[in-house]
Amino acid sequence: MSEDLLSELETTLAYRFRDRQRLETALSHPSFTHAITKDSAPVESNQRYEFLGDAVLSLVISTLLLDKYPAAREGDLSKLRSRMVCEPTLARLALHWQADRHLRLSQGEETQGGRRKPSVLADAVEAIIGAVYLDGGMDAAARVITASFEKLAEFGGSSLDTADWKSRLQEFTQKDGSGVLPDYTVISAEGPDHAKTFTVQCRVNSHQASGTGGSKKAAEQDAARQILLALTDRSRDWEL
Repeated sequence: MSEDLLSELETTLAYRFRDRQRLETALSHPSFTHAITKDSAPVESNQRYEFLGDAVLSLVISTLLLDKYPAAREGDLSKLRSRMVCEPTLARLALHWQADRHLRLSQGEETQGGRRKPSVLADAVEAIIGAVYLDGGMDAAARVITASFEKLAEFGGSSLDTADWKSRLQEFTQKDGSGVLPDYTVISAEGPDHAKTFTVQCRVNSHQASGTGGSKKAAEQDAARQILLALTDRSRDWEL
């Protein structure tokens, strides 16, 4: 990988690696390492870094949320943290970092669209965080994570209130001048009658998101929240 490409990513992260090899490892998908020929030097995949980065990310986000919401309950904080570190969110962050441009994939994975797969992108974010931690310690990793997640924590924290997300979304779409109101469709209802899980898709223009909940109304609220997060200025940097 060229030094220029690595420098671009370092600039985005606002972190310079002491050992550039760590960043290259974080960007090496398992398919790339499996495609290396016997005559080539072995290359480590990013899986071990991903394992480490997942733990570091969880710790830093937990600390961030504790500081921001001292009165929030443990269950609410857990839900918010889960939304912040879920695969779709991490995949959007990878695209925001333009990490997709720097991934090292096998030809087969490249052909199958691996550079845009949410799972591949999310794993790369965790691996990069793991690499920063190994290279610069917890303080460096925390700075990188906080810089990227603080706005999301601020906006997502409003979900700790008893928010009516459907009403908020409808108000937003009426104000933006598009004239298009949210459309909700039940995708599935699974489980026994006393404990069903509903999945609802919300669509506004070209934006769509799926929400889940123990009732149709709860699933609609979850879907509306996700759409609003994508549409509002406070999360514009996170759009796909």
